Amino acid sequence: MVVFSLNAFSIETKGLVERIFPTADYVNFRLKGDTCKSDPHNTYWKFSLTSEVGKAWFAMLLSAAATGTEIKVHASTCDKSASSDIYYLIQDF
Repeated sequence: MVVFSLNAFSIETKGLVERIFPTADYVNFRLKGDTCKSDPHNTYWKFSLTSEVGKAWFAMLLSAAATGTEIKVHASTCDKSASSDIYYLIQDF
């Protein structure tokens, strides 16, 4: 599910972690049922591991994947043709 927010000029999507794909200084990931980043497009949400917040997001992403907990992603756009940087991750309990 993807929600568009005109006020914040961002989108939100949420779901269970489908795939985590670390490369160099980035973590790429997809959520199950996410229409923005799904096959056959083979694109991902991504963030950098070079900051402390990126490392915290990676830990949160791994935890959500291991426990089957839903996470929310906020990003500037839903581009199906390219991988997209995120603004932030949220995990509700």
